[in-house]
Amino acid sequence: MSASIPPKPTVILVHGMWSNFSTWAQTPMALEQAGYTLLHYELPQHGGRFTDPDALACLGIQDYVADLVAVIESLPKAPILVGHSMGGLIALLAAARTQVHRLMLVSPAAAAGSVLWTPMNLMGLLRSGLKQLFGFRSFKLNEWEAKLLLCNDMNRTDRLALMTTLQPESGKALLQIAFWPLDKSASTRMDWPALRCPVRLYLGGRDRLIPAYALRRLHALADFKITTDRPSGHMVFNGPRNAVFTHWLLDHIQA
Repeated sequence: MSASIPPKPTVILVHGMWSNFSTWAQTPMALEQAGYTLLHYELPQHGGRFTDPDALACLGIQDYVADLVAVIESLPKAPILVGHSMGGLIALLAAARTQVHRLMLVSPAAAAGSVLWTPMNLMGLLRSGLKQLFGFRSFKLNEWEAKLLLCNDMNRTDRLALMTTLQPESGKALLQIAFWPLDKSASTRMDWPALRCPVRLYLGGRDRLIPAYALRRLHALADFKITTDRPSGHMVFNGPRNAVFTHWLLDHIQA
């Protein structure tokens, strides 16, 4: 008599800045076709949960992490988290606070203690950062900034299509990630010993937003593997090599 195959863990996709569930493009369908149960999750004031740009502006990383932890702890079993960009950092922080089966990080923002800035991302975020000098403001990338930071591997048609899915983001969250030394609440400080699940990391080799050297602390984790797709930019699941990312995701999500 053959043993029954245990059900696959639920998957939660945690999107990044300016994004929502629809930004994941074909990723949800690929996971569902592979037999995974998918939670339709969006951060507070994102996607279907968006109501007020002023409320969004004042949401911080701790608010996002608390929301995700509450969702995780409402599930009967520990889920797999797939986090992209800011969502990767949020997933990482949540996994240190509650039980997670596996952590799939896709071009994640880095935790406090890392050097985050490059000449390229400084140029792309300068306008948005200056908007925060007189109080937190929600902000959205213009086409030039999106091309510089997110879509440098895309043609204009695909870039404009992606931009229709993007939305404003929290100025408070931006400052807590980018200027973590000034954040007295240490919102992005990671409790590394508390992280006990396997971690798989996927990077775009042409990513202009998140420098690979900012993620070196991950390399010291006990169960960690990294894959770099050199031709890809930041939005790996939207770009021309999205099929390569999907293959990696399905191949590593349980390995």
